[in-house]
Amino acid sequence: FFSREDATMNGDPVTMDTGKLLKQLETVYSAPFGEADLVIAALYDADAQFEDPIMKVSGIDDVRSQFLSLRTLFSKVEFIGEPTLLTPTQDALPSPPSVLFKAKVRYTFRLIPLSLTIVQTTHVVMDESATKITSHVDEWSLASLFSGITILGRIYDAYWRPSIGRLTSWLIRQSIGFYVTTMVPPRFDPLALALYFGDPSHTRLASTVRNGVFFCRRRARHANEAIQAGPEGRKMVAIVTGGTSGIGLKVAEGLARRGLEVHITCRDLQTGENVAEALQTQVNDELAAHGGGLRCRVVVHRVDMSRPGEVLAFARGFTSVDGERKLDILVNNVAVLPSRRQVTADGLDEAFAANVAGFFILTSELTPLLAMPGGGAQSEGRVVNVVSAGMEAIGLDVDSLEGPSTGWAYDGRKQYALHHRARVCLTEYWAATWKENDLPIRVNCCHPGWVDTPGLRDAVPLRPFYRTTKMLGLLRDEAMGADTPLWLALSDDIRVNNISGKYFFDRRPRKTTLGQIALPSPDQRTALVQLCTNQHKHFQGLLP
Repeated sequence: FFSREDATMNGDPVTMDTGKLLKQLETVYSAPFGEADLVIAALYDADAQFEDPIMKVSGIDDVRSQFLSLRTLFSKVEFIGEPTLLTPTQDALPSPPSVLFKAKVRYTFRLIPLSLTIVQTTHVVMDESATKITSHVDEWSLASLFSGITILGRIYDAYWRPSIGRLTSWLIRQSIGFYVTTMVPPRFDPLALALYFGDPSHTRLASTVRNGVFFCRRRARHANEAIQAGPEGRKMVAIVTGGTSGIGLKVAEGLARRGLEVHITCRDLQTGENVAEALQTQVNDELAAHGGGLRCRVVVHRVDMSRPGEVLAFARGFTSVDGERKLDILVNNVAVLPSRRQVTADGLDEAFAANVAGFFILTSELTPLLAMPGGGAQSEGRVVNVVSAGMEAIGLDVDSLEGPSTGWAYDGRKQYALHHRARVCLTEYWAATWKENDLPIRVNCCHPGWVDTPGLRDAVPLRPFYRTTKMLGLLRDEAMGADTPLWLALSDDIRVNNISGKYFFDRRPRKTTLGQIALPSPDQRTALVQLCTNQHKHFQGLLP
């Protein structure tokens, strides 16, 4: 053990077990990748840098890609003998803590009967707590060869290695993505994917393919403008999750224009307050200009949907501006598309927590408020769940909802589609349960189309898709994306035709599967509800 007496963690001197660290690094190089990946995730900092004489990269995803590339190129990597520790055996660790060691390593090529043995010197730098690697540098003779020639050495170090690092990391990630998407369960159905991406109705071009979108704007002007009045003029109350940008903001705006009291949730309270104030002022000025006494209210709440405890506390404490425990409309709009698996402080996969667990808890907790007698033109509660049509290309796999434990097998696109498949199943579950219990609530879900939103623009796994569709002018604007959610929330057609538990696109019911994807079985649906119910009960037990 080495220690640093001048640094403490929780009052104790910082210590580092160098023997254990060397064993972990040997695992990173030589163990099967599933085992090595778990060590990488635990050992390397999120912004760790890695370099060797051929390339250099930064970020744990690129570090992971480089070590995976070893398994692609070499069938076997083995340390010959014990690594030699070169760090002086002083009692005090340097600041920041670091370790230098030398090892003889044999690399056996996968495709040719050849092995290469090199003497490798490795220098790792840890963070101040000596728990995470922030820098990992491998050196072998090749670096000295190039670096000895001044001009060539500068070009090699400044351009060659970073370029090779970026290229190999990209190639490995693409290979992993293709393998995970097509081979690792749950799999996307290739035919369903082809039908999904080949369907122009998701785009602006839908207006020339079928009349669903062509009449959206015309029909939007007739979506029951005057249903905002409750009993004795009570203002109707709505909640829109993620109502500060994108489709959520346009839905909130549409509800506000009909004089509702709209509550929007967000992660950043300051941003939310600015949006709410601007929206309320803008809409009320427009309403005043048209005459009449109709006015809206817009209220913001800071709620992180990936933290079920916050969701639970918000739902339990929710009241209207007038202090009433009543809710008319709930629009579940928030969804997260991750680039990699991230675990929350609650120990949950962040995307699962926001897209499924938080979604389920919020709706379940607000059910009594939605079921309260409303009277007036709309005497029922409405729930609208915004989903992605990508779920049409994947089946329900409850065991995969939180994603694989190893980072290499985590595909954000697949998890996003799988979570939305779960949201559709839960929509059908609530519709059946509320009907069985005679609760006056109607719940439906809808796909908004391919919409140009900040969420899509910032989604790393969908960046090529976004750039291509944006360049071709195929993406819908946010108002078009908000049309069907608003129609489901406000239209009297839903009540008159007794519509609940359906999946809509452009105001039309749609099948929930494509290609050879099978509908979830009753056992799968039961397992999904049980998983969500267990999460709900767990966080209920944590409340004071």
